[in-house]
Amino acid sequence: MATPPAIRLASSAAAHAAALAPAAFVASPARIPLTTIERRFWLLHRLCVAPVANIGRALTLRGPVNVDAWVRAFAAVAAAPSLRRRIDEDDDGPFGHLGSPAALAVAAAAAAAAAVVAVVSAPYDLARDAPFRGRLLRLAADEWRLVPGAHHTALDGWPA
Repeated sequence: MATPPAIRLASSAAAHAAALAPAAFVASPARIPLTTIERRFWLLHRLCVAPVANIGRALTLRGPVNVDAWVRAFAAVAAAPSLRRRIDEDDDGPFGHLGSPAALAVAAAAAAAAAVVAVVSAPYDLARDAPFRGRLLRLAADEWRLVPGAHHTALDGWPA
C-alpha cells in the first residue's frame, strides 16, 4: 500500500525541521481587513458557536517518531500568518489581528478518542484561539496519532 501524500509531506517536514530557521514575526497592523470568506465565517460563528466550521483528521503513525522534530515542524507551520489570525470585533465591525501560534501538544493517549474529539470538534473562540491546533498522541511504543485541526477561516480563501 502506498504511503499517502500527506504522510510523506509530514515525514519530510519533520525530517527537515532541524534545518528550519525559527520563524520571525513581522510587525502587522493592529486591524487587518477580513476577506469575504472570513466575514462569512465570522457571521456563521456569531450565529452558531457549534463546531460546524472545524476541519480535522487523525493520522496514525507507525514506527519510530522523532517527537522534537514533529513539534518543531508543527511550530514552523503554525507560525504562518493565516494560522495565527484571530477575528475580533468592536464598534467598527469585525477585523483580523495576529496572535501567537499554537503549539503541538504531546501526550500519552490514555483517552485517545476524547483527545481526538478535543482537537477536531471543540469550538474555536475566533477572537482568542489560534485557528490551527494539534496533538501528537502516543498510543504504544511504536504507534502514534497525529491530530491536526483547523477552523475554516485559516484554510479557506486568501487572507489579506
